[in-house]
Amino acid sequence: MNVSYRGLVAVSNIIQRDATLAYRVKRHRRQELFRQFRQAEPR
Repeated sequence: MNVSYRGLVAVSNIIQRDATLAYRVKRHRRQELFRQFRQAEPR
């Protein structure tokens, strides 16, 4: 039981880290697109 619990915690940690990384990448890409859009917009 202890081993399975440890494995479950490890898997949940990996999933959480992947989700956080994906969210960070998505937010960074959105900021880059927004910056390009504002640069292309004539003033």
